[in-house]
Amino acid sequence: MLDSLVQAVWKTPHFFLMHPVALQAFHKETNRLGISLETFEMLGGTFSMWRGFLIRPKANIHCS
Repeated sequence: MLDSLVQAVWKTPHFFLMHPVALQAFHKETNRLGISLETFEMLGGTFSMWRGFLIRPKANIHCS
């Protein structure tokens, strides 16, 4: 699904922001499929990468 998003929406994205629950579901699905994600260390944290794009959890999520 992320491949389709990159192709359809962005020309040159540098990173993705994902809701933490969506990111957790993405990790679960990649693990289920046996796909290992690249990792990147930045600002004292380790983040996942998909096809060279950094995936960061979106902070300050407000739910009504």
